[in-house]
Amino acid sequence: MTNLSFVRSFFLLASSVALSISPLVSAEDADDERGDDAIFYSSAGVEKISIDFDNLDSPINIKGSGGVTFPGLEWIGAEIGASITLIPGKNSGGGNPIFGGGGGTPCTGTDPLLGTPTPAGCDPNAGSGGGNAPANNSATSDDAQLFSLGIFLVGRTPGKVYATGKVGFQFLQSNIEEVTDADDSTGVAYGVGAGYRYGRGNGGIELSYNKYSDLVDGIALSFTYDFSTTAQRRRDKGGRNRDD
Repeated sequence: MTNLSFVRSFFLLASSVALSISPLVSAEDADDERGDDAIFYSSAGVEKISIDFDNLDSPINIKGSGGVTFPGLEWIGAEIGASITLIPGKNSGGGNPIFGGGGGTPCTGTDPLLGTPTPAGCDPNAGSGGGNAPANNSATSDDAQLFSLGIFLVGRTPGKVYATGKVGFQFLQSNIEEVTDADDSTGVAYGVGAGYRYGRGNGGIELSYNKYSDLVDGIALSFTYDFSTTAQRRRDKGGRNRDD
């Protein structure tokens, strides 16, 4: 994907989140005295992306979302979310997949936190001894970048400490050809996580795991904000003073 494409993707990300939360002011003005208001919310955070190729480090993405709960169902809602690469994942050896048989210690896995091959000091291109085992390398020589856009059904449990989950449909684009060309680059995506509501309950912090495709997943830390507190306070006062 070209740099211009990622600039366009960034504007798409910003537009998507803005459109998601744009009805906030008018919704609160119109719904002050409703008993079962829809609650609008938004979130922003960072995400470490893992791509299932040995020669690609983990990109760092920024992500954002905007959503609304269903009236009368405060803990279930729908949201639009997007994620775009801020720091590309370094490509340590692009080109065609390399076949084993060479010297050095072969890599047997990937560090789940750092995304680096293990054991330390191993050679991703070293063979396993048979001389015909392919290394799990991407054929792309570029550093890894990704963009995703999706719409999801989301659930969050009540309480200060809560669990969250989502499932939906997403579009995934990358300069890594194997990721973009995969059958599931456009399709079902899901995520699970946990969070903590602080202050008066309208702010929160979430840690989540997100599955984008068979080749791509991520761990995200996000800050959330919902707009229920002001509307609830107005309802408690009977809507008598809109400035309280």
